[in-house]
Amino acid sequence: MFVSLEFSLDLPTNAPEFERLRDAYLEPWTRFETVERLRTAMQLSEPLSSICSALGWHHIVASLEEPLKRSYSAPVPSLLDEFLLTMSNRVA
Repeated sequence: MFVSLEFSLDLPTNAPEFERLRDAYLEPWTRFETVERLRTAMQLSEPLSSICSALGWHHIVASLEEPLKRSYSAPVPSLLDEFLLTMSNRVA
């Protein structure tokens, strides 16, 4: 969701608007956990969104006929590269 908003609204990755959106997204869960722990959990889970998106794209692309399959397959490796880049930046 945040990547989509980033592109459609032409916002930088760490725009302050995302903090408000994140907190609004997490608010219903605060009855189960503190907002600080939810923010930490969300931050830890962010790299997994690339894998989830890659799997979703793969599922869609796998069902397409060959000319379309080639046309729409680029997001799968791109999203996996994004995951690897994110993880290598976290380790470095």
